[in-house]
Amino acid sequence: MTTASKGATIAVQILEQWTTSYPKTPERQRESLASALAGLVAQLLKRRKRSPGEEQVLSIVDRAVPSWLLTMEEKDARGFWICAAAADLLSLSRPRENVSVHGATLIANSLEKARAGASSEALLEALALNVGMDPICSPNDRVKFDAALHEDVKGGLLTGDDAQVHEKGWRIGRRVIRRAKVIPVCE
Repeated sequence: MTTASKGATIAVQILEQWTTSYPKTPERQRESLASALAGLVAQLLKRRKRSPGEEQVLSIVDRAVPSWLLTMEEKDARGFWICAAAADLLSLSRPRENVSVHGATLIANSLEKARAGASSEALLEALALNVGMDPICSPNDRVKFDAALHEDVKGGLLTGDDAQVHEKGWRIGRRVIRRAKVIPVCE
């Protein structure tokens, strides 16, 4: 084993041990460590060819960052600098099994308004808009059928056929959550 390989092996072992204690590290030390780690990751990512040890370092950091974020309280986030794949960080910002505090507040407000007699459909639509969902079409809109955005409720529509929106659909960003329900336009 070469000296460089031994060094990489030792670095990987230290990094693996350190990743479990990082979120509990005092803020001032955590900022210095995060800065050093970010610099290391940046240098490794610039390289076209990486050694197995370097790939292992990147893999450890990639696995550790999501768990760090999930175990940290908001107050603990000061001095915490992140180096991770953007897709992983974006997926963490979208709650999956648990609702965010913002989402819970919106739900609680909607329940309060429902008890006061507000329309449930209007409340749910406002809630959807407030959590970042966007409507796909509005009822009675005339559209060109697109199977990615529209659901043909009667059957027989081909891409580009004229259709009328029966029920709006929903999306978050580019991701379609529910396609708009459409019917063929009969002229």
